[in-house]
Amino acid sequence: MSAVVELFLIGFTAFLGPCAVYCLPIIYPYIGATRNNWINAIEGIIFFSFTRFFVHLFLGLLATVFGRFLIISFSKFSKFFYLFFGLIVLISGISILLRRRHFFAFFLPKMNLRGKNRDLLVFGVLMALYPCAPRLGVLAYIAMEAKNIVTGLIYAFAFGLGEFISPILMFGILFTLIPKYLFRETVKVSRNLTDKLCIVFNYFCAFLLIFLGLRLLSKFF
Repeated sequence: MSAVVELFLIGFTAFLGPCAVYCLPIIYPYIGATRNNWINAIEGIIFFSFTRFFVHLFLGLLATVFGRFLIISFSKFSKFFYLFFGLIVLISGISILLRRRHFFAFFLPKMNLRGKNRDLLVFGVLMALYPCAPRLGVLAYIAMEAKNIVTGLIYAFAFGLGEFISPILMFGILFTLIPKYLFRETVKVSRNLTDKLCIVFNYFCAFLLIFLGLRLLSKFF
């Protein structure tokens, strides 16, 4: 039971570590710039979190079955992960800059993702696979301590649940409300100016994603 509590707390406090540096500046600006209203933004964050949670369960299962081999594979192929993830983030920023919203629109301009969250399915999987130290540590712990598949799933569930209900989810919701509520509801200015502020916010998110995408790509080269 103590191991379950410890893994839950690791997931709950993960936002204080590398996740805050690598994950948050990517996913929240992306959601904030691609969702048309705060309801869609919150749905997107919850969908993203659920996706990441289920991938963590799958990784826990793999860690139990394959053990040390999974950890070695994560480390060995991390450079290619940075290449793929970096391209996704870079293309996302460029798509927002070109006002095509989601990154699928870079290749399929007429594709409508409203309410479907397929783009966040990709981000949820990639964020869950991100080879950061806490995640690798949890997988290594599961590989060494889980005596069977059920125990491995319980450990992975505890970690994933901690991440899912952590305060960072609320932070993401507040971030997405910046253009959807702050500019349009609390700032007593003309509609024309609030629209311009929202455009500036989207440009900020786009350039941030482009910068982070290039930074991820630099880890590959």
